[in-house]
Amino acid sequence: MAGSILHTRTKQLAIVIYLGLLVMVWWPKGVFRQLTRLQRIEIMLGITLSLITISTLKQFSLTSCPWELKDFGGAAVYVSHWSWGLGDGGVGHCFPGGHASSDLAFFALTLPWFGSGLTAQRRTGQRILIAVLLLGCILGLTQTLRGAHYPSHTFWTGFICWSVALVNHWLFGWLAHRQQKRQPA
Repeated sequence: MAGSILHTRTKQLAIVIYLGLLVMVWWPKGVFRQLTRLQRIEIMLGITLSLITISTLKQFSLTSCPWELKDFGGAAVYVSHWSWGLGDGGVGHCFPGGHASSDLAFFALTLPWFGSGLTAQRRTGQRILIAVLLLGCILGLTQTLRGAHYPSHTFWTGFICWSVALVNHWLFGWLAHRQQKRQPA
């Protein structure tokens, strides 16, 4: 029961939140009214790019899940997930962690608020960041306990999602700056 909730239901919840955020791009409610449409688009693109990045890396990864190791009755032998191009004898496609990314991709949700000059908006960003980190750790731990991922898979998933979100935020900041320079004073 708990595995179903932490495995399947949280992924379904992430989809609902994602779709809700997509609607907020055009019809913002609550704290999303504090953000410009460009910032709301930034959030959606950052989340989407994070999910696509993780999914793409998984498709090319030869790293198998721990439960596929010979030690646990499978066919795989341990090979570092950084040994690109070196198969481990299993089916692969386990690195980085996909279920954890259904939460950790939401790092992009925090950055527009962190960039604000208003203390209240930065606090909103902090609260969202804490929630994303906490749930990401819970999802990662759940997958580790199930034998689906090593803890490092969750760590690297978070690092990759954070990096994608930062690059996305930087590009949108650059775009916003360019738009401001074009507008007449």
